[in-house]
Amino acid sequence: MKFESPALKILRQHGRIITNSGIKKFSDGLGDPPRNWAVWRRLLSHPQAGLIRETFQLTAEISTPVEPIGEDEPTPLLDVWPSLESYLSKQQLQFHLLRCDDFLKLDGTPVEDSLGCHIEGDFIYIKRREEEQDELRSFLEQIGLSFHTKQIEEILRHRTPEELEKAKKAVRGCSTDEERLLAAVGETELRLRLPKSLIKILEQSKGSLTGVQVAQAAIATFHSGALREYRYALDHLDPPKKWAGSPRAVDFVRSLGFGEEWAGERNTRRDPFIEVEGPLSLPKLHSYQQEIVGNVRELIRSNGAVDERRGMISMPTGSGKTRVAVQSIVEAIRDDGFKGGILWVADRDELCEQAVEAWRQVWASEGPQATQLRISRMWAGQPRPLPTSDMHVIVATIQTLSAKITRQPDLYEFLADFKLLVFDEAHRSVAPTYTSVMEDLGLTRYRKAHEPYLIGLTATPYRGHDQEETRRLVNRYSSNRLDAGAFENDEPESVIQELQGMGILAHADQEIIPGIQIHLSRDELRQATQTPWLPQSVENRLADDITRTQSIIEAYKTHILSRDRDWPTLIFATSVEHSQTIAALLTESGVQARAVSANTDSSVRRRVVKEFRGGQIRVLVNYGIFREGFDAPKTRAIIVARPVYSPNLYFQMIGRGLRGVKNGGNDRCLILNVEDNIANYQRKLAFSDLDWLWA
Repeated sequence: MKFESPALKILRQHGRIITNSGIKKFSDGLGDPPRNWAVWRRLLSHPQAGLIRETFQLTAEISTPVEPIGEDEPTPLLDVWPSLESYLSKQQLQFHLLRCDDFLKLDGTPVEDSLGCHIEGDFIYIKRREEEQDELRSFLEQIGLSFHTKQIEEILRHRTPEELEKAKKAVRGCSTDEERLLAAVGETELRLRLPKSLIKILEQSKGSLTGVQVAQAAIATFHSGALREYRYALDHLDPPKKWAGSPRAVDFVRSLGFGEEWAGERNTRRDPFIEVEGPLSLPKLHSYQQEIVGNVRELIRSNGAVDERRGMISMPTGSGKTRVAVQSIVEAIRDDGFKGGILWVADRDELCEQAVEAWRQVWASEGPQATQLRISRMWAGQPRPLPTSDMHVIVATIQTLSAKITRQPDLYEFLADFKLLVFDEAHRSVAPTYTSVMEDLGLTRYRKAHEPYLIGLTATPYRGHDQEETRRLVNRYSSNRLDAGAFENDEPESVIQELQGMGILAHADQEIIPGIQIHLSRDELRQATQTPWLPQSVENRLADDITRTQSIIEAYKTHILSRDRDWPTLIFATSVEHSQTIAALLTESGVQARAVSANTDSSVRRRVVKEFRGGQIRVLVNYGIFREGFDAPKTRAIIVARPVYSPNLYFQMIGRGLRGVKNGGNDRCLILNVEDNIANYQRKLAFSDLDWLWA
C-alpha cells in the first residue's frame, strides 16, 4: 500500500520557514502559483533547494506574479457586497477588496486585458470598471462561482433596497442626535450597554427616564462612539463591518443624519522612524539635572569596567528624568566619543512615544552639528528597523521586543551589538520577560567586561513592599544610583520637598471624600495580600455603590467646580463602568468629561488626551491607565477614587498633577482622596501617611 512519507506529510501540514517577511508556512511556497512568493523564493535559494524541488515538484518556471497599480484603501468585502455572505466560505468572508487602476507583471510588462481580478492572501484586487456588475462578475469568476445577470443585480440591489432606505430615512428625519440614536437602536438596547449605577443615579434625580433621556445618557457615556458601541443592534440598517473612520462607515453615519465623527477614527500608524538634525533651542537643565547628567556621562566613560556599566536614575514624577537620561547620552555622543546603537525599552505606547519625542527634541537642541540621528519605532506593528548600530535609537515596547527576539532571532540578532540599553520604569525590570530580553542582549547576572551599558529610569526605586524584589532590583543595576549627590538629601520626602521649594514640583493640598465600609471575603483577603490593588470583585462593589459615586460628583462640584470650572482634572476610577458613570454624570451637569481605559482604542485615547491638554475636555476619568507615561502639565486637580495601598503607585498617580511652574505646570495641585474603610483589612490607604506632603 503506497502512502506519503510521514516526514513529508508533517512538513506540508506543519512546516515553517524563515523569510524576509517573517516565519511562514512551508506549504505556502508550493503550488503553481504559490500562495506566498516570498516562501517560494526562499525555497529556491535554500541550501537543500535541489532536494526540495525534486521531492515537492517545486518548479522555478512559474508565471510571473502581478502587481496592482493605483489601488484604493482595503474595505471588508461584505461592506461592499453584503449579500455575498451566504455564498462564500469562512475564509472568503475575511476578504478585503481594493479597487485598482490596472495590473503589471513584476517584471514590468503589462498583463492581458482579460485580467480583472487578482487575489493575494486575504486581499482582492479588482480592476475598476464603469459598471459595478462587471467588477462583481470578475471576482465571482476568480473564485469559481458563475451567476447569471439577474442574480448579480439582486446582490447589488441588496445594498440599498427600498426597505433599507425607508428605515434610514426615518432615523435621518429626527431633529437631534439623541432622537436619531434612539430611533436607530431603541430604548431597550440602549439601556443594556449603560452602567447600571448610572441609570439608578439618573432615575433617583429625574424619576423614570424617557427614551430620549436614555439616549442622552448613552451619548454622555460613549460620545460619538455610541453607534459603534451599539453596532450589534443596527443590523436592520446594514451597518459597516469595519468602523475606525472607514469610507463605508462615513457613508453609513451620514445616511442616518449623524456627523462624520460618529464613524470613528482611523487608527493611523505613526512613521516607522524619524531622522533629526540639530540645532534647536531647549530650556537649560536645572542644577540637579546637570549633576545627574555628569554622573551618567561618567558611567559611559568607564569604557569596560565590569562593575561600572550599570546604573539607575531615580527622580520623582515631573522632575524630568526622561530629558536628563536622553541629554546625558546625547552629550556623551557629542563630547565623549560614545558610539553605537541605543535601545530604549518601555511597556506602553504612551511611554514609548514620549521617549521618541524627547530624543527628537534633545538631539535637535544638543546633538552634533549636521549629524543625523535615526529614531525607530518598534511597537504597534511597525516594520523591522534597519539593522544598523551607528547613530541609531530604537524605541520598543518590552512586549514587542520579547516577541520579535523569541520568534525571529536571526532578524533581530543585530540588537546584541547595540552599546546601550535603557529601561524606562525600571522598577518593573526584574520581571521574567525583562530578564529574558536582557540575557538575549548579552546582559546576564554575571557581569562581563564588554556587555552593553544598562541604565534604568524610575520614579519609584523600590518594588512595593517586597524586600527581596527590591534587593534584586538594586542588584540588577549594580547598586549604582546615578542621581546620588543631585539633592541635599536622597530620602524621597526630602527630594520632593526640595523640588517643591525650587518650583519644579507643585505644592499639594488635600481634601477627603468620605467613602463606604465593606468587608472582604476570605478569598478576597488572600488576593489583597498579593497585589497593591484590591481584588477586582471588591473594586466592582465599590464602583456599584451609588452613594459613593454621588459623593465623588458632589466633591468635584464643591471643591473644584465652585473654585474654577476650567481646572483640568484627572480622576482615577474604580472600574471601567465606574469611569463611564462618573464621566456621564459630569457631562450631564454641563462639564466636558470623557472616560478612557485600556479598552479604549489607542487612536481615540490619543485624541482625547490631546483635547484634555488643549482644554476642550475639562475632566478625564480613567481606569487602569495614566499612572505612567501621561504628561499633562496643567492638570490642576486629581481625584483618587480607587483605593491605593502602595506609596509608589500612589505617587505615580498624583504625580500627573505635581508639575511645578518651572516645568510648565502650576504652583499648587488639589488632591481629593476617597477614604474607604475595609473593615477586616489592616493595611492603610497610601495617602494616610503623607501628612508631610499636604501644604
